[in-house]
Amino acid sequence: MRWLILKVIGTLGRFTVLPLIGVAVLLLAAWGAALDAKPIYAIAAVPLVFLLIVISGALFLGMFYAGLRSPPGPFATRAEAPGLWRMWDELSPPRWWQLRRLRLDDNFNASIGQRSRLLGLALPETTMTFGLPMLQALDEPMVRAVVAHEVGHDACRHTVGLSNIIEFERALYEVFESFPPHTTVTGSVLFGLLGRLGDWLKTEELRLSRVTEHEADAVAAKAIGRDAFAASLAVFSASAERYKTDFVTAAHDNLVQLMHVPPSPLERLLAEPNRPSADDLKRYAELAYAMPHDPASTHPVLSESLTAIGVTSLPTLPEPGPSALTALLTPDVVAKLMKIYRQRWERYVSHYLQLG
Repeated sequence: MRWLILKVIGTLGRFTVLPLIGVAVLLLAAWGAALDAKPIYAIAAVPLVFLLIVISGALFLGMFYAGLRSPPGPFATRAEAPGLWRMWDELSPPRWWQLRRLRLDDNFNASIGQRSRLLGLALPETTMTFGLPMLQALDEPMVRAVVAHEVGHDACRHTVGLSNIIEFERALYEVFESFPPHTTVTGSVLFGLLGRLGDWLKTEELRLSRVTEHEADAVAAKAIGRDAFAASLAVFSASAERYKTDFVTAAHDNLVQLMHVPPSPLERLLAEPNRPSADDLKRYAELAYAMPHDPASTHPVLSESLTAIGVTSLPTLPEPGPSALTALLTPDVVAKLMKIYRQRWERYVSHYLQLG
């Protein structure tokens, strides 16, 4: 039964609430018929009928508003990030029915997702996201491997199934935002009916995410070669571990001792005088490779990813080339993005220090 529920939600996404609304409409129709046959019982059931109407409206609004939310910017045009667009087009030629957007953020990661628009009547929108720290730390061949992995998600239609599950969860989130379970009757009843479903979906989402990561890795390994992709996985994990340890954690550790805004982890990374060598990254690659399985993570750890593509030990790290950030993005867009993320960092630090 659970696999059927997951299949339905993975296919319909936020529109899964429509059958639930349909059941409510049938119950309302039965109540309307009971007004003539047994008016006393029908009148006694008026509070339940009113609650049913409110719940149906809440579900419909949740479905509607979940479709309005799109990923926040900034986005890069083909003129602003020609290299990234070129890699995407080469590894996955554009399709006439797919609207594409390229998004940039300040996380050390990349992702791809699809969003249906205008209740599914308009062309779907596929967004690929790249983090500036990742682009700074990796060279172009490594970024190409990342793009191949994200394209693998799209080729395996993970952008549809998982995105639909996330859409349905977002619809429930919109409902519970409007009708908090602990302060409203509607929210309390809905949480009693659907709360466990949301918890179960979150668990399934984690499980499916790890499965889809392995499938996307297999597609990418086939596209650029297993050994090249394995080396890219190792460099990516090592660079991510280095960024987390030497830049993010270090910045957060110093916040409580500061009364002014320090440079952000991204700014500190970009200000490095020299790029790390393969030997510099080796320690971080070994840390990433030794990490145990994390059941709360959507991504498998490095050792699991390598094993899944047939590599049983940590590969030799290639010597990093020039940063992909300046090679794939124009200086103007980098400067614009740095200004945006500097402002976000300042707001975060001010809030953390309770200064603003």
